Amino acid sequence: MSSKNKKNINVSIISLGCVKNQIDSEIILGILTKNGFQIVNEPKNSDVAIINTCCFIESATQESIDTILEIANIKNASNKPLLVVAGCLPQRYKDKITELLPEVDLFCGIDSIPNIAELVLKIIKLNEKLPQRQRPNLRQKLHTLTSICPNPHFLPSYKTPRLRLGHASVAYVKIADGCNNCCSYCAIPMIRGRFRSRPVTDIYKEVLVLLQAGVKEINLVSQDSTLYGTDLKSSRTNSKRQNLYNNSSLLDLLYKLDSISGNFWIRVLYTHPAHWKTELIDLIASSKHIIPYFDIPIQHIHPEILARMNRPYTPDQVENLIENIRSKIDNPTLRTTIITGFPGETEAHFQFLLEFIHKIKFDWLGVFEYSKEENTVAAKLKNHIACKEKLVRKKIIMEAQKKITLQKLNAQIGNITQALVEYEINPKPSFLKKINNLNHNSQLKWFIARTKREAPEVDGRIFVNGHFTAGEFENIKIVSALNYDLIATKA
Repeated sequence: MSSKNKKNINVSIISLGCVKNQIDSEIILGILTKNGFQIVNEPKNSDVAIINTCCFIESATQESIDTILEIANIKNASNKPLLVVAGCLPQRYKDKITELLPEVDLFCGIDSIPNIAELVLKIIKLNEKLPQRQRPNLRQKLHTLTSICPNPHFLPSYKTPRLRLGHASVAYVKIADGCNNCCSYCAIPMIRGRFRSRPVTDIYKEVLVLLQAGVKEINLVSQDSTLYGTDLKSSRTNSKRQNLYNNSSLLDLLYKLDSISGNFWIRVLYTHPAHWKTELIDLIASSKHIIPYFDIPIQHIHPEILARMNRPYTPDQVENLIENIRSKIDNPTLRTTIITGFPGETEAHFQFLLEFIHKIKFDWLGVFEYSKEENTVAAKLKNHIACKEKLVRKKIIMEAQKKITLQKLNAQIGNITQALVEYEINPKPSFLKKINNLNHNSQLKWFIARTKREAPEVDGRIFVNGHFTAGEFENIKIVSALNYDLIATKA
């Protein structure tokens, strides 16, 4: 099929799951665009619909399946689009996925992402060979196509085509993929394979490209960013730095990125409590661009539950880490995630966790109910907790954290700070009614912004009223707090 014909092929994509999945979706779109395909927003308007799936926990798996069936219904009604399922779901269930979901025309694993254009063309050509009346039965005539490598090795490079989703001023950079931690509840190593890092120079070049395109915030992501580089050979030549950074490749990467000139933020996401080094905290404390935002998922804190989770740290180690951060950095932002209802979690274990949350007072905290995942060690443990009890414990922690977060937000009222203004909004009347006592200017526009204290998508937002330019840094004044969000004006 010629490039001219490809331009008549409309392709849509639905990206599910985390921002690491979003990067894969952006790469899929970049490859397709480079190969001449036309990208459209709606699956019903496309010739080929791609669903980049997530199956990290049961609810994510169910969302992926529901989305697949939803698009399959559109296909059955109109004989299009052809249905492509990519990413984690086919990778995890590669041995039985074609039997479970016969509605799908092509299953594409993680290592097949670079070949997505060729695979899409292949399924289109096979479909075109069938008489029109037989096309709904493609799977019976030709069988579903699958392209799934059992052990993923794919890593993007700065040369990999990418069509970014979301706001132009914010970008995610995948510094590594896979995981070696083997937490007992987690299926990521089975899905994504062994931990593998991109070279420092490659990441550096990608960040330069993004900054030249106008990006103001770089978010570094992987399954465990503090593990970055442990699989790479050190390329240090500066003996002073070698002594200072103690052979930690994450420090190499951050040192290199922090040397770039310009006005931008670097945010490090997904770090492991057991893999932090004092030198890393020191670097962030003295950095020009790396913001003091510490995303440290602890999952639990009771020693017995941590042992069952295969999380190799103690409550004292976590508390010492946080004390070290707070002693070296003025008013850092701390974010964590918690799992409630892990097998064997007693009421005493839960109260121990709750007391720790009250004591530490994280700025942001997310809570997940434990999900029993097939073929994980935790799934085989005894004393699983009832779903109702898991939910009750989740709600208790959420309510406790809601009060802590509101206290933290109220403490910011009156502050003048730098914020990244992301996009303009048209506020709902209910929102305007809620803030009518703040004397905002109804003639001015409203925007969504974030300071260094709020990571995109997972933390609260700032509603700013005034003359602003989307995609730029502006000084704002915090005037009020609304549960998880802030209200601000131009400073």
